[in-house]
Amino acid sequence: MQLIQSIRQLAQSQAWFTVLLAFFLYLLCTMVLMGTFMLTMTEGIGIDLQAILTGAWDQSPNAKGIFQLTQFFNQAFTWGAAAFLTALVLGNPKKELALSAPKSSFPFGPLIISILAALILVVSMPLVEACTLRPDQVSLPDWLKDWEFQMKQNEERTQMILGRLFLDESWGMLLVNLVVFALMPAICEELFFRGVIQNQLSKRFSPQLAIILTGFVFSAVHFQIYGLFSRALLGILLGFFVYQSGSLIPGIVAHFCFNGIQVIGAFVAAQSGSVSVEELFEPSAQSVGMLSVSAGLMGLLLFLFIRTTSKLDQDL
Repeated sequence: MQLIQSIRQLAQSQAWFTVLLAFFLYLLCTMVLMGTFMLTMTEGIGIDLQAILTGAWDQSPNAKGIFQLTQFFNQAFTWGAAAFLTALVLGNPKKELALSAPKSSFPFGPLIISILAALILVVSMPLVEACTLRPDQVSLPDWLKDWEFQMKQNEERTQMILGRLFLDESWGMLLVNLVVFALMPAICEELFFRGVIQNQLSKRFSPQLAIILTGFVFSAVHFQIYGLFSRALLGILLGFFVYQSGSLIPGIVAHFCFNGIQVIGAFVAAQSGSVSVEELFEPSAQSVGMLSVSAGLMGLLLFLFIRTTSKLDQDL
């Protein structure tokens, strides 16, 4: 108990220690919780989990479901568990993770704030996609070529697996995909990155710098070099929602909608038979007009978002 109390006091007084503690707990949860899950699946049930996670699904009729189950627990047992444990060390998980509803003097303010946050991310999609790099735009030093090749292979394998799931025409598969690839990342990643990391960095740096740093950390841990800047932009917007509203909820709602639209879009494309797995993840060229409309709508919605949040109400 004395050790726990000492860690709590240090975490409450030193933001950098809390950030390092959060990532340590993430690694610990990955090894213990996720490791136990994978060991149970492989040794206890006899499932070739390694083959399923790499896309070799021919030998298992339940491969899709097992992969989805693994991804579900991967979010819950890593980012989600680490965020909760870090907040528990700090004392009050609800307060530390900003899980209260956003405050606003407007009628139905919390609902309006969450809807506006979701709309901002939706209209930002052309800008986010425009920030996605193509392989010919990335030139790493020779000593990083092997790493770049490995990352590219991992990205292509991930896209192949997700494409096979997202292009499934079953309505049941759509619902499961929405839970696993839209809802769970929205909850668990927001708890960890905006709830813990951004909150702690804000105690060491200005809120603006904390938002930017957290956005790039959020992007970097996905280990997808071509999406580094696009995912960082997404993370910065999500960080702004939390900072401006004082609540994690608008960010969770927006994150879910952003991911969910992509899942639903792939499902609709599968119904019409108009897209392949390769085309599903290929960045599309964005016209100047489309980017201008996207930026204009974002600006308008951001203005409305600020107008309905508690920070401006307090200033007024």
